[in-house]
Amino acid sequence: MFPGHAYCRMRECLALPCSHVSGMTLIELIITITIIGIIVMAGAPLLIDLMTTMSVSQGKAGINRISRESYAGISGEIRSALGDPLSMRPWVSPDGLVLRIYRNSNQADSIRYYFESNGESVFLFRSAAGGAGVLVPSFADRDVDYMGGSFFVDNGNTGYSTTGQVGLNVKIRKDRSIEPDSTIFEFGFQCRNY
Repeated sequence: MFPGHAYCRMRECLALPCSHVSGMTLIELIITITIIGIIVMAGAPLLIDLMTTMSVSQGKAGINRISRESYAGISGEIRSALGDPLSMRPWVSPDGLVLRIYRNSNQADSIRYYFESNGESVFLFRSAAGGAGVLVPSFADRDVDYMGGSFFVDNGNTGYSTTGQVGLNVKIRKDRSIEPDSTIFEFGFQCRNY
């Protein structure tokens, strides 16, 4: 081969002893690992706190979403419900757990909202015309652990409404490993025709 050829230069370089290549001493390696460890130990609590804050915020957002969905569904039906002051008035049970409103002039075509146990917890249900109850909203049992409350008419009463006003107190809770997140809402609606 030719002495100036690239292949020959590479062979010469490979044949040299490695004593001219400098590296880290053991002391330098220990100091470097210590500095990296200190940086990681200082940053880990910040990262854990950030993740915890994000998790809590997501839980609160889920509770607020459930309350908005519930409010939208119930308020639309109550506001469009018939409210005849003589015969078809909104009714709340004595314990405040059941609300009955009417969709039209047929007495059998009522809508019932009620709080009931769903296994281990309490949720809000809706049944129409005596049918089976469905969760309000339909995904509530997946996103929160408890959705209890009570209904009232005419500023805190039970029984039949005289003014067409219907109210709802709701407590929504999401159990977390840190602490449970709870939110309490109070809604008020007015039936039409009053």
